[in-house]
Amino acid sequence: MILGACGSDEGPPRAATTTTRPKGPTELDYITATAVALSKGGGFGDTETNKCAAEAYVSAIGVDTLRDTVTPAEIAAKPNVLPKDLGLEPDAAKLYRGLNDCVDVDRMVLTNYSTDQSVLDCLTARTPEELRFSLFASSLAEAPPEPADDTAVKAALAKCPPVSGPARAPAPAGG
Repeated sequence: MILGACGSDEGPPRAATTTTRPKGPTELDYITATAVALSKGGGFGDTETNKCAAEAYVSAIGVDTLRDTVTPAEIAAKPNVLPKDLGLEPDAAKLYRGLNDCVDVDRMVLTNYSTDQSVLDCLTARTPEELRFSLFASSLAEAPPEPADDTAVKAALAKCPPVSGPARAPAPAGG
């Protein structure tokens, strides 16, 4: 009776299932390395936000592309690493959406026009998301904004209430 418990007469024997690990670093390896690099350079502030941003970067680039291009150790060694620093082009729309889960990307791109919070609120309300995305995509490529985008933001800025006090620090005397 004991031997009967070891086998079964219910069909042919099944092949053993195995789980294969990916060749090379995992997605988590790249997320961790990117979060480390972001935190070394100040990144997006706290550890949780840097991890969130790292997830957005890795998702927008793709693990297979990362494996073909760079190691997690190479990423972790670069403070505040950005995809362009590694010769990579992320999916800009995917990165924009992913980073917006972590930080206010729209405000980040609009700070090129003002750092005053009330003006940023106004600009965010007066500019369409497509325009803010276009500014973001330009910043990824380290290119100036398209002239039409720049004009549109400046037109929206003109409709915002003026900044109380000087918008910029005065120039040094005698200069």
